[in-house]
Amino acid sequence: MEIIRKDKIFVIEGEINASNVSQFKKKIKTLLKFNSELIINVEKVSSISMAGIKAFIELNLFAFEKKKVFSVEGKQINEFYNQNTSS
Repeated sequence: MEIIRKDKIFVIEGEINASNVSQFKKKIKTLLKFNSELIINVEKVSSISMAGIKAFIELNLFAFEKKKVFSVEGKQINEFYNQNTSS
């Protein structure tokens, strides 16, 4: 997984799964500390495990508590959720 900044948007590439979700949350929380608004693009994410989906929920709550704007663009998270629950 890699996070690349493109203007005001942070593009995630690769997979978000149990092996890297802790690192992912740490990076995003750090970005939220230094930005009042954080836009994450997941168009180049190939898969998100249930651990990754839970991380997005936790990060959204973290941003809300810190009075920050956290949004996700690109593929809808529910697409990844459906992939995880359909098997």
